[in-house]
This record gives sequence, structure tokens and C-alpha cells, in this order.
Amino acid sequence: MVGMLVVYAAQVPGHMRMMNDTLSYFARTHNLLEGRGLFYDDGFVNHPAGYSVLLAGMIAVGLDSVYWFLAVNVLSLGVGLGLMWVYWRRSDGFGVSASAGLACVFMLSWSTAKHVPMLYTELVFFAVTVAGLLLCEWAMEMRWGRVMGGRWWGKLGVLTGAAVLLGAAILVRTIAVAALPALVWAGLGGWPGVRGLLRVIGRERLRLAGVIAVGVVVFGGGVYVVVTSRYFENLMYRFRVEEHPLGRLVYFRLQEVGKLVLNVPGRALRATGPGEWLVYPAGVLFFGLAGWGLWLKRWKWTASDVYVVGSAGILAIWQSFDTRFWLPLFPMVLALQWRVVGRWVSGVGEVGAAGGVGGLVASDHVTRSGVGARRWVRYGLAAYLVVYGVLGLGAIGRSVYLTYTGKGYADRAMFFPEAYRVAYGKAEEDGLRDEKDRRAVNLIRRYDPRTPAELRRRLIPVEVGVVKGEE
Repeated sequence: MVGMLVVYAAQVPGHMRMMNDTLSYFARTHNLLEGRGLFYDDGFVNHPAGYSVLLAGMIAVGLDSVYWFLAVNVLSLGVGLGLMWVYWRRSDGFGVSASAGLACVFMLSWSTAKHVPMLYTELVFFAVTVAGLLLCEWAMEMRWGRVMGGRWWGKLGVLTGAAVLLGAAILVRTIAVAALPALVWAGLGGWPGVRGLLRVIGRERLRLAGVIAVGVVVFGGGVYVVVTSRYFENLMYRFRVEEHPLGRLVYFRLQEVGKLVLNVPGRALRATGPGEWLVYPAGVLFFGLAGWGLWLKRWKWTASDVYVVGSAGILAIWQSFDTRFWLPLFPMVLALQWRVVGRWVSGVGEVGAAGGVGGLVASDHVTRSGVGARRWVRYGLAAYLVVYGVLGLGAIGRSVYLTYTGKGYADRAMFFPEAYRVAYGKAEEDGLRDEKDRRAVNLIRRYDPRTPAELRRRLIPVEVGVVKGEE
């Protein structure tokens, strides 16, 4: 696991790998740095401000190189996985091998390999959200008041810290609002707290009515502020102007998670012809195992489980299509799925996922003891994990290769290839017709040290504002 983190860290001296949303984040960053404000824009803004504020702060203190931006991604990956390790060991009760295996499965995902060296919000969001949820898990173990054997100020302090972190996560990705029910769940203490609350309701109806009235006023005021804001109006714009039938949304979600299960990007699947249809049964398997895992934990749901349900509910109706939306959720979903798969193999806490392939193949414990799955399930899982690992190593290897291609990356870039050629002095500016290409050239010239000295800071005039993204 540590070795794979080192490999990811080796990509810090990478390129300005961008997509449309990256342009929007940086346009907003420059608006802030140049005194125009975060929301200087005549169009539609579909992104919260947190990542742009982070970039602006880094640039303001002199960390104005793509190397620093990518270092934040790698640091976020390490911090997020470290916190997930604590979650897997403490909340899920998994052993060292299982936890290491789940971490390896996550890092070997082609989606992780693709997005760590890209300038996106996913990794920062992952780290901040997991930190907040881990505090929620801690708060669930604490009790309110001395009568119940606890100290209320301790739990309140932990919940306050969780609220701050989850609030920061909302500023990075709006979908973090799914963590608010998890915060309430942590405050109640899970199902035992819910049952205690029901008993209180039976005794203190009048006082409870007053508390509810105050809560409704405060919550209603917050909802009014949000739904009348410009950001919310812009976020909902495409919901109003586009139709998204149920079949299309199901298609989106099965495509996204199916590619995670197969560990192959859509471009490669399309090249195989019939292989593209494998994403649908793979997607059904993904959701089926996760749902089964939630069912097995139904009376022991943690704050993270509530967050997974809330996030999945939001993504279920989300109008955009991208596998990266599932990236911050993937480690938590893996834990739910392993809770199911672990019943089919020996030692849920000791065999592990990818880290325990050798144990799965070599051990006869399952057959001898009669516990878990049949031998063919063990071998099938081991074979799948081997193929998954090979594909993941291939994706990581390609990403590392691209990192060290130097200016040759301009001929291999998937997005804005013409912009890279112009920025690196391989083509003339006159050939740029698209506004987004011109913005991309400016970002490369500002922040990529590979840009020839005579071209650095020689920016192309662009329309001031925020370019539309596709979050």
C-alpha cells in the first residue's frame, strides 16, 4: 500500500491535466485573486467555491506551480486512505489484511489512477469528508449527559469539529450535503439513540414540540437562503431545461459503477465491441453487493453508512455522467461489499481483498471447516482480483509514463491537445479558435514549468468571467 502511494507521489512533477471543470475552477480563482470576486460571471456557475479558494490561497503564498497542485492531490489521497484505514479497523472491525486489501483495490482502480494526476476536486473532497465522518463515528461512541454515563460537552465538541469539516466539504463539492443526516445520526448515537428519542417523545411532548418548532424555523431559514441563492439556481438550471427519464438515469449509474467493477475505462470497453455490454451486469453486481452489505448492517449503521445512502440517493437522480462522482464513495462502498464477500471466504478480517489473494488461493480452511463460500468462489474471486490488479497497474503505469513524457505530452493529451502544442511552442496561437483552448493555454503557461521561458506569462486575451463547466 505504501509502495503504491510512492508511485502516485512520483507523478507530482506532472502536467496541467485538465478538463472543462478545471478551466472553471481556475477562472474563478483568478477572479478572486484579481479582485473581481468569486461570482464574477454572466453565465451559469455549477461549482462551489472551496477548491477555487484553496487554489487562490496557494497561488497567493507562492505555491503557483502545477507540482504543488498535484502534491495536494497526493497528500489528500494519503490522508484519506489513512483515515479510511482507521475506519475499516475501528468501525468495521476488519483485520490488517482486509484493510490493506481494500486500500489496494481503491488505489488500483483506473478511476483513481486517472484522477490523482488531474486538477479536480475529488481527492481533496475525499480527504475532508472522511475526516468529518470519522469524527462522526467517534461521536457515536460517546453519550450525552452524566446521567447516561457521558459528558455532553465532549460529544458536542466532537460533533462541532465534524460539522466544520463537513461544512468545508460542502464548499468543495455540494453533494457533501448528504453528510448532514450522518451528522444528525451521530448526534443521536445511531439506532439506540433513535429508540431513546422515541421514549422521550412519549414523555415530553410539549417540550419536544417547542424544540421542533425552533428547529423548523432555523432549518427553514437555512433552506430558504440556499434555494434562493444564485448558486442553487444555476445548479438546478439543467434539471429545468432537460428531461432525464428513469431509463437514462439507470443507464448512467450502471455505466459508471460497471466500469469500476471491470476496472476498464469506457473508451477501452467501446473498442472491444460486445465487451461494452458487460458494464450492465457488473453495475447490477456493484449495487447488489453494496445493498446486501447495508442490509447485513441494518441495525448497526454508522454515520458513514448513512452518508453512503444519502450520496447514492443524490447520484441516482444526478443529470451528469462521470465515474469520478463515485471515487470519494468507493472505499466506503468497498467495505460494505467486502462484508458480503467476506461471508463467502474464510476470515473476513484476516484474508483481505487484493492483499489476500495468495491466502485465498492457497488456503483450504474454507473447505475443511465448512465456513464461507465454496472453493470455486474463492478461486473465482482470486482470479478476478488478479485481473483487476493487472489492469490497475497498467492504468497507473500509463499515467506515470505520461508524467515523464515532457513536452511530448502535447501529442498524447486526451483533452485540449492543441492547447498543449501551442503552450509548449509546437504550434502557433493563430490556430486556436475555441475559447476553452485559449484558457487552457494560459493555465499551462502560468503554472507548468515546462513552458519555454519566452512563452511563460505571455497570456492570450480571453473573455473575463467563469467558463461553464460540467460538474
